[in-house]
Amino acid sequence: MKNFKRELPILLIVFIPFVLVALLWNRLPAELPSHWGMDGKVDGTMSKGFYPVFCLGLYLLLLFIPRIDPKKRNYDVFSGPYYKLRIVLALFFTFIPCVVFINAAGTALPLNKLILGGVYMLFILMGNYMNNLPMNWFVGMRYPWTLSNEEVWRKTHRFGSRMFIMAGL
Repeated sequence: MKNFKRELPILLIVFIPFVLVALLWNRLPAELPSHWGMDGKVDGTMSKGFYPVFCLGLYLLLLFIPRIDPKKRNYDVFSGPYYKLRIVLALFFTFIPCVVFINAAGTALPLNKLILGGVYMLFILMGNYMNNLPMNWFVGMRYPWTLSNEEVWRKTHRFGSRMFIMAGL
């Protein structure tokens, strides 16, 4: 029950696209933009029904990754920052389909600006939490040299945290 209460906010966020796609289903085209090039033009699409499934799949992946990580003991150490990262990713991957759905349903939104703003915010928030990540196999900058030395991991993430925040700004 304790874990369910903790997971409930993320679950509510993840199910927003399901509700929105159900409400707008008849007003949405079969294919919706899923990727934009550097010029701001759509260069990838996906089915309107796949967007919510993608959000749920990402949630499940991030929920179960700690169970298969060889350094799973570290998730106990950084359960707070990892939980916050999961919320940030859930918000971002819910924000994108919601903006796309609303735009495709006929409400003209500055899609490029909103999505770019979402990416900037994602970088800032991830940079904020990256500084506190202990060594693990799935979250962070996982290179052979960072995974082989705790101090290198810590220094890399401290520097990377600042770079993510600056990139977002």
